[in-house]
Amino acid sequence: MNYLVIIDMQKDFHPNEDTINYIREFLINNSKKYKLIFTLDEHHPGNYDKYQESKIYLPHCVKGTIGAKIVDDLKIFKEDENSKVIKKDTFGSYELASYLWELYRVYEELDTVTLMGVCTDICVLNNALLLRNILPETRIIVDAAGCNGTSPEMHKCALALMKTNAIEVINDEE
Repeated sequence: MNYLVIIDMQKDFHPNEDTINYIREFLINNSKKYKLIFTLDEHHPGNYDKYQESKIYLPHCVKGTIGAKIVDDLKIFKEDENSKVIKKDTFGSYELASYLWELYRVYEELDTVTLMGVCTDICVLNNALLLRNILPETRIIVDAAGCNGTSPEMHKCALALMKTNAIEVINDEE
């Protein structure tokens, strides 16, 4: 089985229109080929400052706010009854890793895991590395055309790091 993980395509992250359009078109044309998983960054208003990221980033994706919602163009796919939604409050999702590990360990039905979303250099990178470590025999793929980073330079750096960690990067402009 092939899984497609759409990471944090939420309004507070302001994903660019090219990335949103790419993912939407990809899902229109390919969603039946994958089991879909959406991760959603979610922070609780009363405890955001307990996380190390609060020292670097302004509050974002606060539970119950507009910014925590998925971008409108992808909402229909997230709400599909066959899609799984995983909420997370850290860069890498242990729930995502555990869920996929269990599928691999128990059912041996994990052929590929493809990731798209934002930000390439933060949550996409962390989830790809986490999955690479927990699923050493599984093809972990990052579709660069379906990602954007905090800057074009950081996007490229993150893709390079993933390549050196046995993560397959496709649709990279290089």
